[in-house]
Amino acid sequence: MYDCRNKTDYMNHLKSNPAMCENIGQEFQHIKPVFDVDAYVNDIDVDAVKADINRIFPNKSIHYAKREPRDTKKGIKYSYRFYVDGVKIYSSQMKKLLIDYKLNENPIYDLSIYDKNKVLFLPLTTQKNHGVAPPSCPINCDVFKCCASYVEEDFEIWVEMCRNKDHDDYMEQCEK
Repeated sequence: MYDCRNKTDYMNHLKSNPAMCENIGQEFQHIKPVFDVDAYVNDIDVDAVKADINRIFPNKSIHYAKREPRDTKKGIKYSYRFYVDGVKIYSSQMKKLLIDYKLNENPIYDLSIYDKNKVLFLPLTTQKNHGVAPPSCPINCDVFKCCASYVEEDFEIWVEMCRNKDHDDYMEQCEK
């Protein structure tokens, strides 16, 4: 674990750790809502993805990072990560929300990132499990806006699921 307090610390650590990861799947760990989006052959419509996210998190600021397109066996791959600012939620709640809002029916959304003990490669990293990839670059925002594990004390705790009678199993988590 490495605790970065500012962009200089982040960039210095990145030099010696091009595969820096953040853990987003610990039990009762708050994260920013994060959406991993990958498309092949045709690029995504960023505004359409933001509209999907705003259905779940209305009127919230959304930041994103993207990798330069790269050639794969499935064709040109377009990779993005979207982050909702000012909100904190449990990773396990995220997966359920995507299913409730039927985003799981759209193949561009990767739900596997919400599994227990999951880690994500951080922005600007170039190493992946299977080799080198272009860096994931924040678009018009600070690098920390694109880190799911970087949450602030005053972020709103998202409890929409807790008010929904179909999600009683989350009541105990949400009340904490």
